Amino acid sequence: MARTRLSLDHRREHLLRAGVQLLGEHDGPPPVDAIAKAAGVSKGLLYHYFPDKDDFLLEVVRSANLEISAATATDPNRPVDEQIAQAVDGLLDYAQAHAAGMRVIFGIKYQSPTVLRLVREQRAARVERVVEQVASARPDSAEVIRASAALHTALHGALAFMESAMLRWLEEHNLERPAMRTLLIGALAGALALAQQIDPELRLEPSNLVTPAEDREAQR
Repeated sequence: MARTRLSLDHRREHLLRAGVQLLGEHDGPPPVDAIAKAAGVSKGLLYHYFPDKDDFLLEVVRSANLEISAATATDPNRPVDEQIAQAVDGLLDYAQAHAAGMRVIFGIKYQSPTVLRLVREQRAARVERVVEQVASARPDSAEVIRASAALHTALHGALAFMESAMLRWLEEHNLERPAMRTLLIGALAGALALAQQIDPELRLEPSNLVTPAEDREAQR
């Protein structure tokens, strides 16, 4: 019985991986025939695992997001500046190894309201992740940080910028990785600094908080 369950799980994961690759290569959701062909299965088997096309697309987006979340995971015991650099490095590593997954998550090509809602929820979750990192670094101001509209708005803008910049980078390869890394870290650093400027009660001390440790060493 256990062997059968693992086989089913493995086949489902295979379908999702094929979906990530195919969806990442198309400007819009591909036809069901193309999805089944890419996965090497019949349409009937595809519908056995996923009730309809929207459900399949939803699971593909969710699967790719889980991969990116794992790639950008950080050590909560490290300072926030180091966590920011760690997350950006993970994002760049993932992008270079799995460009299709990045296009699935950050590409604006979905018509399904359910999928669009999931994409928005995923971005909101990434914002909350950064907020929690910042709050953990300043426990004396944690509640103010979590409640700050300025911080949430700034981070939503920064992440939208990062998503757009990453897609352009994957399409055009117009910057070397070190330059792209600086750009992405700077987007997050700028968001935190501007939020602090608007909402001084955050007490972020951005000069110390958002400049990556290795850059601070270089400045000395």
